[in-house]
Amino acid sequence: IPRLDGALLPVRAYRPRKEGVLPIYLHIHGGAWWMGDGYPVQNANSYLADRAGVIVVSVEYRLAPEFPFPHGLNDCVLALEWLYKNGIQFGGDPKRIAVGGGSAGGNLAAALTIASRDSEGPPISFQFLFVPATDISGTQKWASYDDTGEKYILKVSEIERIIALYTPDPNDRLLAAASPLLAASHKGLPPALIVTAQFDPLRDQGEAYARRLKSAGVPVVLHREKGAIHGLIGSDSRLISVYEMAANSLRAHFSDP
Repeated sequence: IPRLDGALLPVRAYRPRKEGVLPIYLHIHGGAWWMGDGYPVQNANSYLADRAGVIVVSVEYRLAPEFPFPHGLNDCVLALEWLYKNGIQFGGDPKRIAVGGGSAGGNLAAALTIASRDSEGPPISFQFLFVPATDISGTQKWASYDDTGEKYILKVSEIERIIALYTPDPNDRLLAAASPLLAASHKGLPPALIVTAQFDPLRDQGEAYARRLKSAGVPVVLHREKGAIHGLIGSDSRLISVYEMAANSLRAHFSDP
């Protein structure tokens, strides 16, 4: 995808074994805003494409610290706009676009829905937020931080360092584009499937976001995976179950007239 600076924004596309014009799912990978790409979850994206009957497009947004906030989000906005304008060229339906991602990707997906609503950008039909970070402001106290501390793979001390890399300016952390939970309004956002994990420091803010959406009249399904850590790491069966839930939600949503 051409960027405004003349460079290209890489994406990966996964098309199911299905004919016709299909919905599009924009996948935003996790990795704490500073590492990773969509490759490690290509099996999950292939499964999601085939099971849900959607074209999955995974965007390789720019990463911190070289490209801190809002570069990554801007790349996601660009990808969404490009898909809306050009999706029909590869059999995608620009009127049926969903977004989603895990952890930092869930943060970017939630922020993208708010940005698109506020700018009257491409309509987003559905969002899948998997163990999302929804508040990086440091203005609230989360019991899940106290519950998990330094015990598991995602440690509270690491979260603080990650946030400093992604948003060097503390004032940026108060913006809805960085902390979707702090948006002035959550009305008019797309229906959501939000999945949290019991032993994850991000658990409470993901569930707080679900409550905030519900209070704004947004249809939400919230699922807490019991006995799991951030990203459901170490349990392929749990991941398969969650992605099956996401696929079923996407398929049901896009088949509903």
